[in-house]
Amino acid sequence: MTIYGILRALRGGWGLACFWFYTIAFLIALPTVFLFPPATIVMFGSALLSLPFAVLTGIVLRITYRAWSRRALAAGRCPACRKRMQSHRDPTSNWKCEFCDRVFDPDAEEQMARTNLPPQATDAAKYNALR
Repeated sequence: MTIYGILRALRGGWGLACFWFYTIAFLIALPTVFLFPPATIVMFGSALLSLPFAVLTGIVLRITYRAWSRRALAAGRCPACRKRMQSHRDPTSNWKCEFCDRVFDPDAEEQMARTNLPPQATDAAKYNALR
């Protein structure tokens, strides 16, 4: 797996991992309210103190992902498939890879295609439907 793939997977799963971590912590803390209340207070405090680190880690992942993608795009390569592009990249508009059909916005963020559009919709409509 490439560095881009690892960063993309980490970035995609980070929010869900944090959600499940805090959900499991809540489910553990709930019965301890009745069994040993000081443990609940300690768990609640540690969860509140760890929240800024989770947010900062998410921000660092996003910055690293975009920097890695920008570096590849600046070299004329697709960050996902690492193939050199024939077309020149316009830094003000979305850029589509000729080989793997992935689309990147000007901030080097990969855009996901909308799958609920009719089949006759053009590629531009699929990727710009959210704007």
